[in-house]
Amino acid sequence: PKPGYFATRYALRPALFSARIPHFDWKSGERFTAQIWLLNDSNKAVSGSVEGILKMGDTEISLLKWDNAEAEANANTEGASVCCTLPAVDAGYMTLILKADNGMSSEYKLLYEKKITRHAPKGMNM
Repeated sequence: PKPGYFATRYALRPALFSARIPHFDWKSGERFTAQIWLLNDSNKAVSGSVEGILKMGDTEISLLKWDNAEAEANANTEGASVCCTLPAVDAGYMTLILKADNGMSSEYKLLYEKKITRHAPKGMNM
């Protein structure tokens, strides 16, 4: 099979941890937020644990550890909201990693920009 087959199969998994993210481009100093979910489109109940990590370059921020998450068949379970203030890091993107132990992991690559503070030149004294 071709690589596209495996990518599609991975994207269409029946159960996975997911994040609702308000927008996809961020700047340092902003308050990053995401709502974590356990999505289950299968015909049987699922459970698992997930760790949420935000990675920007060499910087990693631990956001959450959700143990014993459960979702009934064909149902979604809302988890915690996560938030943090984004540090000033030299990186062009950041990755939200939802790391699960049973094939339900997800990753989101988001634009990230280090905010540059410009100081206005001082006026002349007259």
